[in-house]
Amino acid sequence: MLRQAFLFEAPARPTVGRVIFFSRVLFNPVERNIFNLSKKLDPPGIKTGNSFTFHFNKYMQEPKHDMERLGFQLERFIFFTDGVFAISITLLIIDLKILPQEFPTDASLWHALSGMSVRFLGFLISFGIVGHYWSVHHRIFGYVIRSSTSLIWLNLGYLLSVVLLPFSSGLLGEYSTHTELKIPYGIYSFNMVLTGLMNCWLWAYVSHPKRKMLSREISKARIRLGIYRSLVIPVIFTLSFLIFWWFPVVSRLVLLLIPVTLHWGMRGLERKAERDESPSRKYQLEIPAAEGRGK
Repeated sequence: MLRQAFLFEAPARPTVGRVIFFSRVLFNPVERNIFNLSKKLDPPGIKTGNSFTFHFNKYMQEPKHDMERLGFQLERFIFFTDGVFAISITLLIIDLKILPQEFPTDASLWHALSGMSVRFLGFLISFGIVGHYWSVHHRIFGYVIRSSTSLIWLNLGYLLSVVLLPFSSGLLGEYSTHTELKIPYGIYSFNMVLTGLMNCWLWAYVSHPKRKMLSREISKARIRLGIYRSLVIPVIFTLSFLIFWWFPVVSRLVLLLIPVTLHWGMRGLERKAERDESPSRKYQLEIPAAEGRGK
C-alpha cells in the first residue's frame, strides 16, 4: 500500500532527497510508523497530487523520535519550561537587599526597610504575574499530547520574555523612587506586554483545531476565553504606561485591575465555555444531526 501511495502520489521527477526518504520509510519500521502517523493527522484540503510532497516536508521538519518516546520528549519539554520559570521567579528577589550599616539600630533598619516599600511592592507584582504565567502554561500543557518543532521554538520565544522579567523588574526597583523617569517603567511594561502576547500566541497555536495537539476537542468559547485571559495583562499594562506619563503613582494602582479582571471579569465567558462543553449540550447537538442523517 505504501509503495502504491508513492507511485500514484509522488511527483513525476522526485528529487534524490525524496528517493532516499522513501527508501527509509519503506525499509525502516520505525520511520514507517512515524510517517503513517503523520498521514493520519492531515489538515483538510490536501489534494492527492500534493500528498507526498506535503508529508515529505512535514516529516522532514519534525523531530523523528521513536513512537514510545514521544511522551517522554513532551515531558522533557515541560520540565525544561518549569526549570526556567523556577529560576526566573527566584531571581526576582535578588535585588531586594539592605546595604550594610556601620552602626545599625532598630530605627535605622526600619527607615531602610520603609524606603524599600515601593521596590517590595514591585517584587510582589512581578512574582504574582510570573506565577500566573506559570499556572497558565501548566493549564495549557495539561491538554497538549504532542509537540512540534514550531511549538518548541514558540515556547522558547515565550521563555525569552520570561527570563527578561528579573532584569526589567530589577531596573524598575532600582529607580522606583524616581517617578519622573519613564524608561524603567517603559521597559518593565514592554516586557510584561511581550510576555502576555507570547502567551496568547502559544495558546492560539496549540488550541487550533487543525493541528490536533490537544487531548480532546475543546469548544470555540474555551479557545476565545484563553485568548481573552492572555490579553488582560498586556492591555492593562499598556493602559498603565499611558497613564504614567501624567500620573505616575496612579498608573501603579491601575495594575490592581489585573487580578480583579482575571478573577471576576471572565466569569460570563467561563460559564459559556462550560455550557458548550457539557455532555448534555453535546447530546443535544448530536441528536438533530443523527435525525438528519436518518432522513
